[in-house]
Amino acid sequence: MLETDKKSAEFTFTLNDGHVPNVYVSATLFRPMSGGDMPLTVAHGFAPVMVEKKSSRLPLEIVAAEKTRSRSKQKITVRSRPESDIEVTLAVVDEGILQLKNYQSPDPHGHFYQKRALEVESYDLYAYLFPELSTKKSSGGDAENFKEGGDKRANPLANGRVKLLSVWSGILKTNSKGEATYELDVPQFNGEVRIMAVAYKGSAFGAASKSM
Repeated sequence: MLETDKKSAEFTFTLNDGHVPNVYVSATLFRPMSGGDMPLTVAHGFAPVMVEKKSSRLPLEIVAAEKTRSRSKQKITVRSRPESDIEVTLAVVDEGILQLKNYQSPDPHGHFYQKRALEVESYDLYAYLFPELSTKKSSGGDAENFKEGGDKRANPLANGRVKLLSVWSGILKTNSKGEATYELDVPQFNGEVRIMAVAYKGSAFGAASKSM
């Protein structure tokens, strides 16, 4: 327990790989009663501390032409750190399809290393010691105002002249240079596509995206 006459107290602690992706720091403050002021003698606080392991991120870069012609073949290269057998997948999708649902490019590192919730419960007898003090619970939100943004982009008229572009490469593996290539067979298409790549090896993940 720390004792201080100041408005703040400081302490240090050491973090390691076992603390990935985050830890929580909890603090309880006790203040002695003096005089007839408000008997707020205890307070609780929690704060998350994010912990990142640098080796858990795979650098990823997509090399592809900014423009190409329909009915042609386009080579796409994905580069990571110079290491073989990194598994990579590519998805090439019409940007118009992705905008219908506000689709965000995948981020596997952000998924597997997302902040964990503080799954503990705290108890104290403060409310029983001072029953005249009560807390008010408030609830609210903007759920009623939330609407999917994709509906306004939808075209009610069907168009059968243009084929949709949505291609998945399957699982690719990098060579000793950390590169993996894929040849895209571009159909009869006019528009913008988003190239999305994800990669992983062991507990390391990476992602990248590029427009063409």
